[in-house]
Amino acid sequence: KFNFNYFIYENNSTDKTKEELVKFINNRKGRVIVENISKPKHFDSIISKDRGIFMGKLRNKLKDLHGDLTSDYTLLIDSDVIFTKEGFDKMFNAINDKDVMITPYSICWKTYKRNKQIHYYDALAKITKDNISYKENSNTCMFHDCKQCINYRKGKGIKLDNKYLIKENVAKVNCAFAGFCLIKTDIYNKVKWSGTICEHHSFCEMVRKFGNILILKNVKTVTLDNIRSQEEFMDVKNVLGMFNKYYN
Repeated sequence: KFNFNYFIYENNSTDKTKEELVKFINNRKGRVIVENISKPKHFDSIISKDRGIFMGKLRNKLKDLHGDLTSDYTLLIDSDVIFTKEGFDKMFNAINDKDVMITPYSICWKTYKRNKQIHYYDALAKITKDNISYKENSNTCMFHDCKQCINYRKGKGIKLDNKYLIKENVAKVNCAFAGFCLIKTDIYNKVKWSGTICEHHSFCEMVRKFGNILILKNVKTVTLDNIRSQEEFMDVKNVLGMFNKYYN
């Protein structure tokens, strides 16, 4: 029941991704950018402002390519995120006049695969409604039922009042992304990413001027944290089995 235009940015793949994307877009409305680029030093291993600035430029490059959009909604998706139609529908049903952007609860697949615990993946991008960020929580997720992060904070001697933990199924936050978000297009056209340590902090700061940003705990996505091997590719099939626990 939805009509999509696809705008895709890809860089540095070493397989046939570039060729497949060109084939994909040939039969659809939209544009694709494919290129090879140089990343900042230690890009994959540290949290840094250089990384945030770099990522903001890449996201803005795609945004500049498509220009202002005329759709009702824009869906922003990172390439290592798996989602379902059921979750997609729940996001549409939840958004109202005061809300301008909705994100899901992104499950870290590595944690789930290792110990079957549900851990929210995108802790760096998330800032709670009380303005608790990675600085105060040592980059932990702040959900009251994430045992991994609760134990980690205890081990680090980080004391946060329980009132700051996220318990609601629909939680208003100052910032979130989770590799997947639904945003009203008229708002998306007005905002950009800029030079913060996580590019989404600056993006969401602008978005909040127009309305609420929500995390929906009953909408689950899975973040694979990239696919670099055949073994990791097989995880995709296993993720689909995990989704059945939530939507069946």
